[in-house]
Amino acid sequence: MAENVDREDIISRLKPLLLESVGLSERSLAASDLALVGEESGVDSVGVLRLVMALEQEFAIVIEDADINPVNFQTLSGLLMLIERKMIR
Repeated sequence: MAENVDREDIISRLKPLLLESVGLSERSLAASDLALVGEESGVDSVGVLRLVMALEQEFAIVIEDADINPVNFQTLSGLLMLIERKMIR
């Protein structure tokens, strides 16, 4: 897809998705060390599936089952890198 991926654009589109699709708070997103999924955040497997669908729709990407792992979904940075990789393909 796109060769030049604008990181700031992705972040500006990603944060509202996290707020809307899985119900994270602004405070949660501001805490860089807070896990995006798991007990600490309250996002469970159903929330992850909702997030995957929202990411695929918003960024016109396909997230494979193998992509759904802690490295990609644990932090905002992990999600950002996943989206960047998928948008470049």
